[in-house]
Amino acid sequence: MAIDDTTAGPVHGKLLPRLAGLISGEWRYVPIMVAIVLIWAFFGILDPKFLSPRNLSNLSLQSIVTAMLALGLVPVLIIRQIDMSVAAVSAVSATIAGQLLITQNAPVSVAIAGGIGFGMLVGLIQGRWITWTRTPAFLVTFGVSLVLLAIQLMLLPATGQINLFGTDITFLAGSYLDKTLAWIVAAFAVAVFATFRYFSVADARKAGLAVTTTRNALIPTVIVACVLAIVIAGLNRHNGVPVALLILITAIIVLSYIGKHTRFGIYLYATGANPSAVVRAGIKVDRIRMTAFVVCGAFAAFGGILAASRLLGVSAQSSGMGTLLLEAITAAVVGGTSLFGGRGSPWSALFGALAITSISNGIDLLGLGTEVKLATQGIVLVLATSVDSLAHRFAGGPAED
Repeated sequence: MAIDDTTAGPVHGKLLPRLAGLISGEWRYVPIMVAIVLIWAFFGILDPKFLSPRNLSNLSLQSIVTAMLALGLVPVLIIRQIDMSVAAVSAVSATIAGQLLITQNAPVSVAIAGGIGFGMLVGLIQGRWITWTRTPAFLVTFGVSLVLLAIQLMLLPATGQINLFGTDITFLAGSYLDKTLAWIVAAFAVAVFATFRYFSVADARKAGLAVTTTRNALIPTVIVACVLAIVIAGLNRHNGVPVALLILITAIIVLSYIGKHTRFGIYLYATGANPSAVVRAGIKVDRIRMTAFVVCGAFAAFGGILAASRLLGVSAQSSGMGTLLLEAITAAVVGGTSLFGGRGSPWSALFGALAITSISNGIDLLGLGTEVKLATQGIVLVLATSVDSLAHRFAGGPAED
């Protein structure tokens, strides 16, 4: 007896593109948030210490460095490029900042500026070389990473490390907000978010778009307020909200605003979505791409300096020669930034980094070996890129060779 599938075919054909469109659009944060909840529940059951206030505070600090590098990768991925040098840039920038502090007795602000300036310079050089020669970014940045790691070895002293204990730079990862001040900052953040959502809904209504105030303004504001309340209440049970986390959130908010409300942000997404159309519109695509690499270099450098502040030192083993590059790329992709360009958000760096770091933290608490951590990170990266590829395919993206 034959089975009539004439109905199932069209339904199946419409369901997958719709689901893929939701995952890559308005529901893009749902999968990663569900994944984080499941990861925390899994490790919390296996080891109750995972959900302790002390470990969650440590987890927030561990996530920040990966999130900073992933945040820099977001604009590069949006324009369909990749930067394999972010970990090496973070390593050399931290080394430069450390040398300025220790050997030159430079103020901490000068040391930080010097490290970030170096990262931006590397990004500019790489971006200019890629746009000029049209060499694949993967090859250029990978080659530069090897050069940078050699430079770090030359900059490090004979001992192979720079001790930053007792220097002023430790305030970056070692300072916390006053618990009352944290609640004030959270209330201010919710008020600003609600204001932006309100004006977004008002502008959409003026443009004749079908929107509802309850769905597009009130509900997101309530969700943000609840999440902030849970996070601050949990962190305040230990040392409080890390200043480094506040810096990261501020950077994400600024980049999100630039991406949604500035001409550069619109051009950035357009360059990744349809570069040929952008060129025909007379937009200087090469400048957009170079700027993306400069931004990536800046955040990679600051991430390295944050890592040095947290570890109280710089060495080849503690910076660019580990798994930081893998974690940063995985965090950006897992968080929802597409490898096919034109889609992604600075917030994806935070959520992706939290997921990846939670896995590493849980594996460490369970006392499992490094091989388990590496295998897990590799599997997560493969699954994340596969989901991204399938979502791109079923959402009607251009076919890839």
